[in-house]
Amino acid sequence: VNTDWPTVFFDVNVKTLNKIIEEYKVEQIDFLKIDIEGQEPKILYAYDFCVRPNKIKMEIMHLKDQGIDFQEFKNFMLKTNYPAYYESDYGFDDIWFFDNLI
Repeated sequence: VNTDWPTVFFDVNVKTLNKIIEEYKVEQIDFLKIDIEGQEPKILYAYDFCVRPNKIKMEIMHLKDQGIDFQEFKNFMLKTNYPAYYESDYGFDDIWFFDNLI
């Protein structure tokens, strides 16, 4: 956080991934990209995978800063049949999960 920038607080309405899928009657997800500065696993922990994305991509560089255990999250994804593939380019660490690749 840059201390020279002003801090502004405001309320935002949020919806779970399940709620969005239900509201928009989503039947298929080819690609799901999540980037919320280290909170990405919380979205997937709360998701019931009622519609299984074929591919999921998320940034993992902020997980440790947010107190999220990467190995625990990776094991969770493996239990839901999403093996991990890592890539590191441009100084960012990303992870991909592919549905039923095992």
